[in-house]
Amino acid sequence: LEDWEKALLTQGKHLYLVDFSNSGGLVTPLVLEIELKSGKKYIERIPAEVWRYSSKKITKLLVTDEPMVSLTQDPYWETADIDTSNNAWPRKITPSRLELFKTEKGKDDLMKDFRTPLKTKK
Repeated sequence: LEDWEKALLTQGKHLYLVDFSNSGGLVTPLVLEIELKSGKKYIERIPAEVWRYSSKKITKLLVTDEPMVSLTQDPYWETADIDTSNNAWPRKITPSRLELFKTEKGKDDLMKDFRTPLKTKK
């Protein structure tokens, strides 16, 4: 390790190297939501100039005071991303459209409840 790398390790910070790939070709800024172990969340905005050295893949060093629990890219859907399934670490499992269609519908039928006469006091 170089001297500056050794000095960085002695500061007690948590270092993360995060890889980003650009498969669509459109250069956009990176909007990251970082959640720390204490529950604190913050947004880090990285300008689009980060892609100037390579428009296909970059690696970004993130330095935090606490361990990172989760990382979400573009949490508010501000950029043009067609594949949002790979925007979170750890990966968030979302059901597919087919799985949503096949799921059992609720047993409560609102029309049946509406047509059922109410009980009256005798």
